[in-house]
Amino acid sequence: MGKIKQIKTRVENMLFGAYTNIGIDKPSNHDEILDFVFEDILSNADLTSKNLLFDVRKSLLKWIKTKNATYVHVYKPASQKLDTGMLGDRKCTEGLHIPSYMGKATPRITGFNPGVIENVWSEIRNNFEDEGIVYIDAWEDEDDDSDGRVIATIDKSTRKVEYKDDRAKTDKYAQEMIAEALNDIDSTRNVFVCSDCRSDNVQYQTWSNANSDKVIEPILHNGMDGFCPDCQKHVKLVLLEMKGNAKVAGFQVVGEDETPQYGEIHPQMDASFCIYNLTQARNMMDDNNNGEEKWRLLTIWEGDVEEPTMMFEGDPRN
Repeated sequence: MGKIKQIKTRVENMLFGAYTNIGIDKPSNHDEILDFVFEDILSNADLTSKNLLFDVRKSLLKWIKTKNATYVHVYKPASQKLDTGMLGDRKCTEGLHIPSYMGKATPRITGFNPGVIENVWSEIRNNFEDEGIVYIDAWEDEDDDSDGRVIATIDKSTRKVEYKDDRAKTDKYAQEMIAEALNDIDSTRNVFVCSDCRSDNVQYQTWSNANSDKVIEPILHNGMDGFCPDCQKHVKLVLLEMKGNAKVAGFQVVGEDETPQYGEIHPQMDASFCIYNLTQARNMMDDNNNGEEKWRLLTIWEGDVEEPTMMFEGDPRN
């Protein structure tokens, strides 16, 4: 499921480039167009091909034809004759307008010329961070085994972008991913989590005056004592900086530190990329070979596992 979502995101980014190429903004019916193009790509195109961008453009033209074939002009490669004719004003469903051309004048856009590449890279990621530096990694082809390269870095403390590849300064896809990374930096929040399982479902103790019932609130601080209902342990509360929209995706069960099980996943887990809800994880922890094995809960946040397989539906804490 994760792989399909990744491919659809890649197709959508290429579709945005196709819109730009014909001189329009994002249409109001973009979702409808994306669904059509994506299904057409899955059915007819080679997803490993380096010409995927051209296939996306052809699928968009196909969609336009199905909506208003009378006024559709199919652009040809630059090596072929480009015959505009008397086109007039062309409107292809709600929100999708293609500029009109009169007479035999040469259009001001190149249309769907496969020689014009809107995006240099087929995939760009902005989810790797090390010592306060966010790395923008890019791949030029569709091969999952190929090596990516760093095209830019962002210093989280200063928000300074340093380009390692000058093409990223004008590449639409790269600029979108850099903007997304900067937005994530701007929208962070501090969260107390469990020192043992990393859950944000943590509690701390307060005191009340026995005579006045006045609650005496402690001063929250990093490393204070607390309790975690998820792993059901008395733990330390650890203060972490997270993205503003960070959410718990689910749970895994892994070996306790300094035990023979350390570094292993529970035998009942299907794979290291599988994520379970809390009930499933607790059932695994109960299976500990009569106490001979030591397992612990591990909270998985969105983005922790690349292309995860969700082994449940609904609330991860059910």
